[in-house]
Amino acid sequence: MKNLVLYRDRYYQDQPLSRPSIEDNKFKLSESLAYEIVAYLESGSTILEFVSPTIDPYNSADQVPNIILTDGIYVWDAIIIHWIKKYRVRLPDEFLTHYENMKSKQKGSIPLRDDILEELKDAEDIFCT
Repeated sequence: MKNLVLYRDRYYQDQPLSRPSIEDNKFKLSESLAYEIVAYLESGSTILEFVSPTIDPYNSADQVPNIILTDGIYVWDAIIIHWIKKYRVRLPDEFLTHYENMKSKQKGSIPLRDDILEELKDAEDIFCT
C-alpha cells in the first residue's frame, strides 16, 4: 500500500523539513481536474472513521472529518481531500497515473481485505517531490 502524505505540513509535529510544503505547491491542479480527483478520493472505501473532526495541520482554522480511505492501493485521509478542494495542491505524477487508470471504477468495487489495517502499518509514504 502507498500512503498519500504529500507534504510535510501533514505532520502536526516533527515536520520533515526536507520534504516540500503546501505553500510552494498550491493551485497547481486545474479546477476541473481537482474536482474529478476529489470525487474519486471521496468514493474510496472507508478504512476508519472517527466521530470527532481533526484540525488541518496547515491551517488550524479548518476542521476536517477524521476519515481514512483507500482504493486498495493508495491510502489517504480527509485532510488530503480538503487540501485538493481548497488549495488544488500538486499531486505526485505516480498517483495521477494511477488515478487515470482507476477513475472509471465505482465505489465499493475494491472490497476491503481483512488484513488492510495490518498492511497499512507498512504502507510507503508518498510525498510530492
